[in-house]
Amino acid sequence: MFTRSERLISSILGSTRWDIRPMACTLDIIIEIHFVKHIPKGDIRLTRSVYPLAAIRLEKSVPAIAKSVERLANLCWDMARGQNRILELVGRDLYDIPSVSDILFYLAYLLYFHKPFFTVLDDLDRLSQADPEEGRVNKSSPWRSRPCGAAFPARVSGMQTENPGIALCGCRFAYRCMHIIPK
Repeated sequence: MFTRSERLISSILGSTRWDIRPMACTLDIIIEIHFVKHIPKGDIRLTRSVYPLAAIRLEKSVPAIAKSVERLANLCWDMARGQNRILELVGRDLYDIPSVSDILFYLAYLLYFHKPFFTVLDDLDRLSQADPEEGRVNKSSPWRSRPCGAAFPARVSGMQTENPGIALCGCRFAYRCMHIIPK
């Protein structure tokens, strides 16, 4: 039985002889660290915090996991580019080849939100209509005010959306916060 991350990778690559478990495990760990533990994307280092956990879970060495994930991520990107699926998977048509960490985060956002990365960010950009003095959205906006309960110093209540899974936390960045919390 495949996990969701294994199904996503298989849908991109098709049937392959490559072992997709290291990349699937890496995606699951990124989802756990970024969305469950609320660690910002910029603070997650693949070589320090993700690959060692995947190596422990799969009982392999860290360099073997890193090499496998890097090869599979680049192969996924090449296959998606060849099948013209970049827009479907990422939300924008990118012309440059992104880094391995960017590819992994694009796929993690797709797995978690069931929406491409840039679509999720575009949904969050709608929050730019927020009133900075009050830290909440205009009453005509579909976004509602609610603290996220994340482990950040909450001084201003965060924002909640009617869309499942997308919200802003009530951390020190107030209305411009980019932390994403689960539904």
